[in-house]
Amino acid sequence: MAGEIVGFDGLLDEPHHATAEALEDSTVCEVPAGRLAEVAARIPALQNQVYRIMGREFSREQMHVVMMGRRQAMTRLAMFLHNLSERRRATSHDPDLLHLGMSRQELANFLGIVIETVSRLFSRLQALGVLEVERRDVRIRDHGALENLARGDGETRASAEA
Repeated sequence: MAGEIVGFDGLLDEPHHATAEALEDSTVCEVPAGRLAEVAARIPALQNQVYRIMGREFSREQMHVVMMGRRQAMTRLAMFLHNLSERRRATSHDPDLLHLGMSRQELANFLGIVIETVSRLFSRLQALGVLEVERRDVRIRDHGALENLARGDGETRASAEA
């Protein structure tokens, strides 16, 4: 998403372990870590901002690990959608409208589940009134329910109502 930074995994003069793939038209600006450190050392506000961004990115990575450790596919999908919505809110975009740049197969791979489960879960969330889904466009109708599912609350109810 706009304003996000990738590549912190290579800050220790190690090779990067992560990869990134643009799923839609994107603009990338390369900033050498050494040069950023020099400028940030002279401008404390920039240094603080860099630390905040780094913390946010590390937190997102940790959230992905937590998400992958969840057994329920519904929780994984709900966490992903809730996180994407919150990232849009943080960048002053409409948090209710999500355009998924990835295919269902790519989303399934990211969540560690099979594509049929992704399709079934989207149908279930739509039937519950949590989402409206039109191909890759998702409108969140009930943020509270989505957040509860992302925490693992209500999974049993959502499964029973499907």
